[in-house]
Amino acid sequence: MWVCPQLAESNFEGWRGLLDELDRQLLRAKRPLSLATHNSGIWDIAELRRPFEPLGPMPGELVERAHGIEDEYRVTIARMREARRRVGEHLSILQTIRNEQTRAPIYLDQVG
Repeated sequence: MWVCPQLAESNFEGWRGLLDELDRQLLRAKRPLSLATHNSGIWDIAELRRPFEPLGPMPGELVERAHGIEDEYRVTIARMREARRRVGEHLSILQTIRNEQTRAPIYLDQVG
């Protein structure tokens, strides 16, 4: 099967650029939330909304990298879900305390 060399090269560069962007987004997602500022959240919404450009089939040389990025996203998503669950627990405790309307000092044990 004959493939136009220019198409194959641009396809490779397009896929490599997309994988680079996914890597950058993943690094942002792994940052502690304390490092994210109001305007530089975890995801760059403008980047996520840009029009999709069809890239054609992924070049074989990039498949292993793409699988690695996918695996890292799965781990990061699981970590974020667990963090969200813990925050929900903390908020639930705080809501319970707020509903009791006590004036005495309250100490929270986050570990036990």
